[in-house]
Amino acid sequence: MYQFFKIAVCVLCLALSTSAISKEIGVVAQVNESAITAADIEDRSTMMIRLSGMPDNIGSRDAIKDRVLETLIDEKLIQQESQRLKIELDDYDLDNAYRNIAGRNNKSVEDFKKMLVSKGVSLQSFEQQIKNQIIWSKIVATHIQPTILVSAKEIKDNKLSIEKQIKIANEVAELDLAEIVFYINNQADFAKKMELAKRLIINIKEGSEFSSIARQFSQGFTAKSGGVIGKVLSNQMNPMVAKQLMQIKASNISDPIVLEDGIHIFKIINKKVINEKDAALSDDEIKEVLMNKKVESGVKTYIKKLRLKAHIK
Repeated sequence: MYQFFKIAVCVLCLALSTSAISKEIGVVAQVNESAITAADIEDRSTMMIRLSGMPDNIGSRDAIKDRVLETLIDEKLIQQESQRLKIELDDYDLDNAYRNIAGRNNKSVEDFKKMLVSKGVSLQSFEQQIKNQIIWSKIVATHIQPTILVSAKEIKDNKLSIEKQIKIANEVAELDLAEIVFYINNQADFAKKMELAKRLIINIKEGSEFSSIARQFSQGFTAKSGGVIGKVLSNQMNPMVAKQLMQIKASNISDPIVLEDGIHIFKIINKKVINEKDAALSDDEIKEVLMNKKVESGVKTYIKKLRLKAHIK
């Protein structure tokens, strides 16, 4: 009995000490066996704000705190999934990513890192974000894209539909688009993300770069490329979305648009009105459009499944 009592006391002490340690280091969330600390939240908030050009104040930090936590939770899930799938990251992947990002900013890697430090951005936090994006791309390439097929029938059906739309359309535009996407989990989540979307639009209109905002905040698969979707014909799109975007001039952005999969902010990078002949798409082009839509849906479903299986508190 005495031995059992000693064991029970030890277990209780261990539990209390673990709880005390968690409080001491400021554990904000637990994702299976991985912890997210207040310092993680602080570092990532600083990075997202300063690289996106948002004003660094209490209002901005309060507006993005839920999005930051959601991002870090997803990153923990992706890291754990990569371990399960034995997907590894090598030095070349990180070095190549750094070169690409630095190049987009017209800087050498060394100067780009100095710029991050000068902005108060944690290199560790920045590199963790890059690593996670690379790992996620590898998961998508090896475990999502190979499961997606576009049949010849789908191509034929969509081609006929597009050609019909072209014939009856008075005007068809080729829209070069970029996007910021927020997926919605519930009504409370909707309200918070709609508020964030409106705040980001204000920041973009005040001078923040759309691509920087997209890289830091968008949940879409296009986030890593600054939200760039590419060229899309207006009559291929959701009619409601197309109608709104057709009214927006090149280089401008839309108001938040609520679709079935979430909240979208679109940027019209360029717009070109084309005739019926120009609007015809090849089978390969139609296949690519359908494939991209299916991949985006598959990505969303995959991360949702990871969340459902995980123990998050």
